[in-house]
Amino acid sequence: MHIRLRLLLAAPLVGAAVLAAAVGAAVVFAQTPTPTPTPAASGVTGPGPRASRPCPPHPGRGPKAEATTTASTGSSTTTPTAGCPAPPPAPDTATGASAAISRAQDALGSAKQDLAAAGGKVDGTALSAILDSADSLISQAQAASSAKEYRKASELAAAAREAANGVLDQADDVLGSSAPSSASRPQPKAPPAGRPAPSASDRAANELAHAYQDIVAGHTALAGTSNALASSLNDSAEALYRTAYSAYQSGSYTTAVEKAHDAHHLAEAALHLLRASGLTVGPSGPPKPPAPGTTPTVQAPPF
Repeated sequence: MHIRLRLLLAAPLVGAAVLAAAVGAAVVFAQTPTPTPTPAASGVTGPGPRASRPCPPHPGRGPKAEATTTASTGSSTTTPTAGCPAPPPAPDTATGASAAISRAQDALGSAKQDLAAAGGKVDGTALSAILDSADSLISQAQAASSAKEYRKASELAAAAREAANGVLDQADDVLGSSAPSSASRPQPKAPPAGRPAPSASDRAANELAHAYQDIVAGHTALAGTSNALASSLNDSAEALYRTAYSAYQSGSYTTAVEKAHDAHHLAEAALHLLRASGLTVGPSGPPKPPAPGTTPTVQAPPF
């Protein structure tokens, strides 16, 4: 009787102990994090989702970027997306204006060097006049920057850079790889893997489309304002476009690419100059690319 009573009294205690142990094990299991499989263990190779994320169209200006501006200097700094190049400084800041002026000075120096090397192979008088204008625009940009008109300074400097590049490319059209600046100039990027390089005719058509769009934008803006230098630059761009178009029609695609590219630089210079005067001009973006497998449309010069 006593033995049976002791067993009956002990049974609830043993059951409670077993229940407590089971509950404790469940708690420990719930609190232990499930290990994340490594790429090797899961069979996945290559960079993870964060590493494979593409850079924003304007590096450092994506949704994750943070920008701060220093009021005393007007300088702007932006934290770029991880793995992406640092963004260029904003044009309406002291840093941005200074960088734009520096780029214009570099382009002008290269253009003067290559124009001298081209000698009588190009119209030296006309191209030297464009470089003189570019030199003057740089001086105006420096004055505007000193007056803290940073946006205007950046536009004036950009106009000078594009004008100088227009001369530089025309000199290089005849010099080729012997141009003094050729060693320091960036090489064209290869197309992405799996994408064929555009044909010679398609490349010429694309260059013509870019030039045409900017020339028409400048032509439209100049109809309502007076700017002698911008008008002269746009006129030069129109003449180059006509040459490029004739070359394209005759199948001389290399010449068409060169002349259309030259025209694009001078048309861009005119647009920057008009923006520096306070006008909102120019196309909203590059021409819409043609549908895959179709030939880009080339506009006959209406000017």
